[in-house]
Amino acid sequence: MEYADVWILVDKRDSKIVKPFLVHFLREFKSGIDEWGIPNAAKIEEQIFVEDWWEVASYCESHPEEYQCLFWSSMRQQDPFHAQIDFTDDAQMIFCLVVEQERREVQWLEELKAYFGSSNGFISYNCAAPQNAREFLEVCRQKRSYNFRSGEWEATN
Repeated sequence: MEYADVWILVDKRDSKIVKPFLVHFLREFKSGIDEWGIPNAAKIEEQIFVEDWWEVASYCESHPEEYQCLFWSSMRQQDPFHAQIDFTDDAQMIFCLVVEQERREVQWLEELKAYFGSSNGFISYNCAAPQNAREFLEVCRQKRSYNFRSGEWEATN
């Protein structure tokens, strides 16, 4: 099975919206990572390692320059299969749903837009999220999508 990544930019940084997002879209979930180092950019010997994603989200909320990527898997084995949240290095958040490719990715994008009240989103195929809002908005502005097969960003209609 191949997957599509459905991305949405949220122009705030609030750890309190993480769990409602997960419950709404995945319902039952487990973290995809056992521990995180904070701060992310520090040398390993300077990091504090935590095992609770909530602690990482709270840290990111109080440190707007901190970039972190959190990942969860659905325990229900149906769309959406995974969720990802990137705390960007410019105090915003990027949310992603990983869904089955060529089924309902456009519908999932519309659902994310409605859920967050955001119009900034795109669909890609096995691509990392932009690191900040400026890069994200550039992808949206150019109406580009990532083609995994060619490994290139392409214009969309």
